[in-house]
Amino acid sequence: MASCASDLPRDEWTVGSGDVQVDLRVDMAGSDATADVAAVGDAAVDDVDPSGDLPSVEDAEAGDLPDAPDVAADGPPACVPADETCDGLDNDCDGGTDEATCDDGNPCTVDTCAGAAGCTYVPADGAACDDGNACTVGDLCKYGQCKPGPVLCDDGNVCTSDSCDPKSGCVHADAGAACDDGYPCSIDACDAVKGCGYGGQVDCDDDNACTDDACDPKIGCVNALRTGSCDDGNVCTLSDTCKDGQCGPLVLPGCPKTGNPCIKGCAGDSTPCTEFFYACPQTGEICVDTPKLLNCDDKNACTTDSCDKVAGCVHAPIAGCK
Repeated sequence: MASCASDLPRDEWTVGSGDVQVDLRVDMAGSDATADVAAVGDAAVDDVDPSGDLPSVEDAEAGDLPDAPDVAADGPPACVPADETCDGLDNDCDGGTDEATCDDGNPCTVDTCAGAAGCTYVPADGAACDDGNACTVGDLCKYGQCKPGPVLCDDGNVCTSDSCDPKSGCVHADAGAACDDGYPCSIDACDAVKGCGYGGQVDCDDDNACTDDACDPKIGCVNALRTGSCDDGNVCTLSDTCKDGQCGPLVLPGCPKTGNPCIKGCAGDSTPCTEFFYACPQTGEICVDTPKLLNCDDKNACTTDSCDKVAGCVHAPIAGCK
């Protein structure tokens, strides 16, 4: 049976019994009616959807009411995980709040989450960073940006050509250049790895038979003039000697280029000096130095005698001579 409270007006009363009662409030104009399902005891019940069908008074009096919805008796609904954001809440349901939600990917800022106030990004000026160029060193943060340090690709090796590849770093290519290892008696050798170094002993031979060749560790090659015998490479000359750094045949003593008369046989006549197989021709009354030559006279009137500097004496037959 319906029970009506005596203090309720005719258009508002409660029906139902037991654990569920329904408060009916009827618009006496007859157009609309609403019903609330009230909770009795510890159970929480949602409001009845006013847009749906409402139980009639007769249904309520007969106890023919809809079943009350299920009620969660263990507290608030379970947490539904979502992406964590900086808002002071545990969005991802892991028991923590605002974990690593403000990282802007910039190594030159200090990133902080201030809860509901959101993220803050403070420049980390002076902090070390990497500008992405493999050739720069000492990159530092300034005004929230990574500023490159100097490019240091000079390896101090004169034998390399130094350059920078921003991705792989400094490149030291073989320059193929000449160098000086500081030792005058060595052949300088350039190596892209080892640098400028010893490439062998320098050759101080000047191809002059009248010099003594050597290398002084302080000044390098020294070619000192010498005296004495030598070989001028001409078989037609005899008694080759060094004089003033030149190798040549011996000249007749007594016939110097000083204007002095010849000592033997040349003064005032045309008699040649035959001693030691050299001649002493004269120019006027003055003797001229004549080298000591190989005597190729074969005493044969039917040959023309001469000397080849390589083959030596040559005796060519005179045609028709008997």
